[in-house]
Amino acid sequence: MSSIRRRLTRNLLLGVLSLLLTGNLLMFLIVRFWLIEQFDLNLNTKVHAFAQMLEQERERVELDFKGELMPEYERSEQPEYFQLWLEDGQTLERSPSLQQSELPRRNFRLGIEEYWNLKLPDGRPGRAVGMRIYPEIDGKDRKDGSHQGAEPSVRTNGIAVDIMLARDRSELDRNLWALLLGSLLLGGAMAAVIGSLVPWLILSGLQPLNTLAEEMRTIDSKSLDRRFQETGVPNELLPIYRRMNDLLQRLHQAFQREKRLTADMAHELKTPIAELRAMADVALKWPDNRQFALESLKESQAVSLRMESIVETMLTLARMEGDRQRIEYAVLDLAEMIRLIWSAQQECLASKKIQLSLKLPERCEVRSNQHMLGCIINNLIDNAIEHCPAKGAISCELRSEHNAVTVLLENTNDALVEDDLPHLCEPLWRKDASRSGDNHAGLGLSIVDSFAQHLNLEVYFKLPKRNLFHVSLCFLMEDS
Repeated sequence: MSSIRRRLTRNLLLGVLSLLLTGNLLMFLIVRFWLIEQFDLNLNTKVHAFAQMLEQERERVELDFKGELMPEYERSEQPEYFQLWLEDGQTLERSPSLQQSELPRRNFRLGIEEYWNLKLPDGRPGRAVGMRIYPEIDGKDRKDGSHQGAEPSVRTNGIAVDIMLARDRSELDRNLWALLLGSLLLGGAMAAVIGSLVPWLILSGLQPLNTLAEEMRTIDSKSLDRRFQETGVPNELLPIYRRMNDLLQRLHQAFQREKRLTADMAHELKTPIAELRAMADVALKWPDNRQFALESLKESQAVSLRMESIVETMLTLARMEGDRQRIEYAVLDLAEMIRLIWSAQQECLASKKIQLSLKLPERCEVRSNQHMLGCIINNLIDNAIEHCPAKGAISCELRSEHNAVTVLLENTNDALVEDDLPHLCEPLWRKDASRSGDNHAGLGLSIVDSFAQHLNLEVYFKLPKRNLFHVSLCFLMEDS
């Protein structure tokens, strides 16, 4: 299983060690270049000093070398060497330290110093510098103004001389090896420190995640009311803590709703079951009374149908929540659908002496599912009639404007308050806690809410003023 901590540790170690290695190598190369440059600068100073000692007089070139000023070229221990050649290869001058030996001559370019490593005549590792120059011409014979070190293009006469100097580079090599060893030791020490420090820092930095995991481990269905404390939480984890608290809040509400739904279902089915049992007991007590038995069977059938309706409605809600029903759409006349549903409710309106006000256009087409939309409209109208008091008033209006169709339904109601509105669509919720006196299970608005979500309709409940309940059902039409 992939581990964020291991992956983060590995990537961070690779990145830091790569930077360390690159920086260490770059530092080594820079210091190495500087040391060699300083060594070559010393050779450069000496080769130009020799160039200043050369002088051409007519057809002769002389070197004004003074051994007491440069004893390194005469001593027998760890000496330095020089050798000068004329252009034809004849040796012009050589250091006493060479004795019978010769320095390896190379082809030099005029006025340009060249540096290279070589083996000295006594076997030591060395480094040499060489260049070709035109010596200065004696002042009284100088006719063209030429001078030492001039480019060939500006010289018209003179004798070219090759100068080569060599010296021991053992100290330079020791310094370079010491630099390399120091770089390796420093890099290794820093790598060891980083290798032990980075995992500890990452483990320490990820400790809040371990704390969160430990807190989550202790949460179960009985402790969903707990919340994670957000004080002292790192800013990066604060959104996670908040989302976890939101999730716990939703889970707590869902569990509470499920518990309440279970209790409501038991309460809702308890009464019809008791009625069935009472009727069965009475019918068994007087088995010879056929008329009473027939009436008991009819009442049992009505109770069974009510129980079946409750169960079927709950199953419908469960199927809709699981998205197991495929929705088929068609173009429907919403105005005609509402008229037909109201016409079927005339007897209920008359029995409660409810005053109905309808404002419907001749035709209003919407694209929806006929069965589900019919259930929504029928439940809304049935709910309005059921909860409207006798001699109350109901108004139903259908509006079509700005690519939206809205059904507005208002009825007289003096029982609801603002705190009741969030519970209206909860299954089996009713304002009357005793649940007696009607045959409604409190599932109508739950069906409305579930079907509306699947049809992408918007349902709003309001109490615009005292004793008035308002429902609006909004269809968002597609642009043609």
